[in-house]
Amino acid sequence: MATLTPEAMADLIKSTLADLDRNAINQFATTLQNYEVMGKLLRSDRTTFHDGRKLQWNMMTDHAHSARSVGLYEKDSLNVGDYLQTAEAPWRFLTDNWAYEYREALMNRGSSRIVDELAARKAASLISTAEALEAKFWDCPVDSEDVLEPFGIYYWITKHATEGFYGGNNLIYTSGRGGLSSGTYARYKNWTGQYVNVTKNDLIKKMRKAYEYCQWKMPTNVATIRSGEVMNRIYCAYATLAELETVGESQNENLGRDIASMDGKILFRGMPVVWVPYLDNDTDLPVFMLNMNDFQVATLEGDYLRTTGPIRADEYHNVFAFHTDLTYQFIAKQLRTHAVLSKSIAYPTSLYE
Repeated sequence: MATLTPEAMADLIKSTLADLDRNAINQFATTLQNYEVMGKLLRSDRTTFHDGRKLQWNMMTDHAHSARSVGLYEKDSLNVGDYLQTAEAPWRFLTDNWAYEYREALMNRGSSRIVDELAARKAASLISTAEALEAKFWDCPVDSEDVLEPFGIYYWITKHATEGFYGGNNLIYTSGRGGLSSGTYARYKNWTGQYVNVTKNDLIKKMRKAYEYCQWKMPTNVATIRSGEVMNRIYCAYATLAELETVGESQNENLGRDIASMDGKILFRGMPVVWVPYLDNDTDLPVFMLNMNDFQVATLEGDYLRTTGPIRADEYHNVFAFHTDLTYQFIAKQLRTHAVLSKSIAYPTSLYE
């Protein structure tokens, strides 16, 4: 005799509902394990708010070179130089939209509602925004005439095989980052270097040097002049992180029974080493050492993830739309407080599809 299943028993089906898991949504909609932009940069306590038709900031490119040894009654030598330049970046705009039909909302209520369909659509929209911003941050426009995409990490931090401050102009934006050319202003560069192996004598040794050289402090306390001084986040591909975890385990004499004791716990001088899924696509396997006090998402005051709605859609009298808008740009001002080390120096024309 065949085994009866609940589905085969008509009376049971008619009289008993399945476990509907009411008011709970289990999702596999996300495609990334980690969201640094939404989770770190775009938090309301980290983002910066601005106005104006574009972003501008002041850069001191040199000091006076005016101090000198003198004798008694020696004439003064006045030196007035041009030390300030203006960097700038255009605004970029992001929007996400979703809608519902009025009668859908009527149906999705009371005892008939298993989950809040409108809440699910809102959550799906927020995930879309988070994933779009993450992709844009770990990328760079492939055309200097692009007026839609923001300036991502590969715009601001450039690679070079030589160890030192050799991260000059982006190869696509040859006029310079923020409009200032590293060819004109030699100090306007990030730290670079090339490694072969993820070992203490290679990559880690070069990370130590990069860290020390990227710490900049003002000799005097000038309130209006900003300096770097901090590098507090390290980003890499999973392959690099896995090797760093192996190095971490090899130096620990008290591993106990945990066969993966360093997973998720790797630090460099107290700073977390974070896997970025997008960096898996870069065959150079870069290690970005970033001063996250400097890197920021600049947003337009009043248009920070601004949500409007419900708004009746044109030509659809029963359809109501919600819109989320963001006016923003990724910017870095103190380039010499950032470093990138990579296995090779093949500049990506487009890392992501």
